[in-house]
Amino acid sequence: MASPLLPIPAPIKKFFSLFPLYRYPANLPPPTPLTNARGAVLLIAPPAYAKYASDSDLFDLPPGVSHLSADPESLRWQAYIALHKVNNVHISWAVGLESGVPKLVLPAGSRKPLGVDIDSLNESLGEESSEANERADINEKTQDTVEAEAVREVIDPGRIPAWVDEVQGRGIDALEGFIDAATRDESRAWVALLEGVVRSALLLATPPPPFLESLLRPKPTGVTIQSTLSPPPPPLVGLSTPLPLPQTLPRVSSKSLKIEFKEAMHALDGRLGSDEWFLGSR
Repeated sequence: MASPLLPIPAPIKKFFSLFPLYRYPANLPPPTPLTNARGAVLLIAPPAYAKYASDSDLFDLPPGVSHLSADPESLRWQAYIALHKVNNVHISWAVGLESGVPKLVLPAGSRKPLGVDIDSLNESLGEESSEANERADINEKTQDTVEAEAVREVIDPGRIPAWVDEVQGRGIDALEGFIDAATRDESRAWVALLEGVVRSALLLATPPPPFLESLLRPKPTGVTIQSTLSPPPPPLVGLSTPLPLPQTLPRVSSKSLKIEFKEAMHALDGRLGSDEWFLGSR
């Protein structure tokens, strides 16, 4: 290496030596131990313990801790897949909240979805090894390497029920698998209650992040409806239009929501009786 034109004085070198520069590997989110298989992967928000656990003890779960997501929407689809007893489905929170979780990554071999970087996704899921990154002849690669490099399709939560029915070989059923129409309507009513009052109460009970963490890790902004319109709508205020009147946003009473949540839990407890419910509760 060529010497610099102006040599650095010895006192400055000694001062800089007090602050050495080190290089560390990329600080990527650690994958969960459940993403080593080739099956489908449910991308979820991380559990509550994940941000407090280090890389060494991430897989050693303390007593009473599980891989259940802290996000109600992600937990909903974890419960949906678990209750439908779909095999070979794993979870991962390695992609981050900015990816729009929850989403389901189908097994390898599906068509490539639009707008998704499959290489980065597979790398974040920990499915690519160093041998898979080498540009070797396709005939010299093993079957596992070829399967790891296959593209994977990512579907939104709205398509998960149809995928579950397809995996389990179910056809079009007007009763949706229930024994009669009354049972189907009752199930829909409970689902509407869980998605409405119960989900709102869980979101209200979620503590806000610390101020410093909110500055270092700002919440990803969602896609607005105006940004998806083509052409975009005209501005509401112009030079020749009067200023709009201030609009009062609707406010939800937290007290009334808590009362509705308690009533929903009492109704659910009365309906279940002494039966063991999901996650060991009653």
